[in-house]
Amino acid sequence: MNKLIILALFVALSIAQNFTSCSGKTNTHELVKEPPKLLASTKNGKKYIIQSKTDLTSHVYIAVLQGTPYEMGYAYGTLFKNEIKFVLTAVEGFYEIASTWVNDLPAWMRNLTDHPKKTAWLGTLFEQIATSRYTPQRYFDEMKGIADASGIDYDRLVRLNLFPELIRASCSIIGVWGPASKTGDLLQVRALDWVAAAPINQYPTVTIYHSTEPGSNPHANIGWAGLVGSLAGYSTKVGVAEKVWLPFNDSLTTIFGEPWMYVLRDVLQFANNLGDAINMIQDAQKTYQIYVGVGSKSDNELRGFQYSYAKTEVYSDKNWSKPFSTNHPQMNGVMYWDKTSSQVDGCIAEILQHYYGQVDANILSSYVTPLDKTGDTIMAVYDFGANAVYLSYSYYLTNTPAYVRPRIFLNMTELFSITVSDSEEISI
Repeated sequence: MNKLIILALFVALSIAQNFTSCSGKTNTHELVKEPPKLLASTKNGKKYIIQSKTDLTSHVYIAVLQGTPYEMGYAYGTLFKNEIKFVLTAVEGFYEIASTWVNDLPAWMRNLTDHPKKTAWLGTLFEQIATSRYTPQRYFDEMKGIADASGIDYDRLVRLNLFPELIRASCSIIGVWGPASKTGDLLQVRALDWVAAAPINQYPTVTIYHSTEPGSNPHANIGWAGLVGSLAGYSTKVGVAEKVWLPFNDSLTTIFGEPWMYVLRDVLQFANNLGDAINMIQDAQKTYQIYVGVGSKSDNELRGFQYSYAKTEVYSDKNWSKPFSTNHPQMNGVMYWDKTSSQVDGCIAEILQHYYGQVDANILSSYVTPLDKTGDTIMAVYDFGANAVYLSYSYYLTNTPAYVRPRIFLNMTELFSITVSDSEEISI
């Protein structure tokens, strides 16, 4: 083995051992910096893949869409027909094992029937009915376009996009900026801790929207084929992240509102800064209680939100908790929620204190997330200064979590600049 590689591994292991609150190992994979490869195009859309040359399981599909919501949906359904069908069927498969997660359902839903699968199905049907009047028409138009192009049942597609309303993933949100980061530019982490073996990770997809709606910003939705709401995302202006808020309190929730994934995509599409994001989130008719992180390129800061039907609280590096604790000390330019419900995990604090003033995207994706073991299903770091995203997904076949997988580098300047024309369709 090359002596430099041996030395690098030794240093990495030594550093990991110094962080006594951490139980994971550093991610030593090289960054995947392959160009996007065009797979197909159609009117209003193009389909690409970015894939590691040495590990073909490390890949992400890129959908670039342009036009009205219906036009973008139609192009999406045309280009990703098979992938969306697979994701839809795979998500519906979770209803077959609903007995393992039925207790995570909202209280009003748990006792609808005496059978977990029927309870989960009926719950999503009620969600569809109750949220429809609060959901912007653009989402229904996009899903109608997908359904028309792909032949997928429209109602099944709507309920697919409501599935995240039912479940609770641990997750982590981190923001580092100003005196804490190496360049002074904002960095943001969205780590999704859900199911590393989830088969939907066969089709990881970043969907880039160039909507013709007035006031729209180009934005990238990070998730899976067919998921039109936002679990994670990055625009030319802001980035969004989400995490469960525990303990769950049914008095803070309602079924009658706009699903939170759509609210987050609203922010991606229309917010130009933190002020816009704060106003949009506070004014939204919200449903369930979650934590939200919104980073802003122009403000060069991140704000955290305790988000619920009943109230919304906004937090920064100065007031995220009162008081701060040894496990989560106050640091200027640092605001985060770890994957625990009570912020008792000191791993993130140890690493950020050690690297304070030198934190970059590599530190966050190679040390913070893998050492803290956060980001089972998706690990994403938004680098606002470089206009880039570091992204990894779990390998579902081996249950290997995203935080130890090769990180794929997304040059967002390049991806946002891809043009979509009305040229004839191609398939490569």
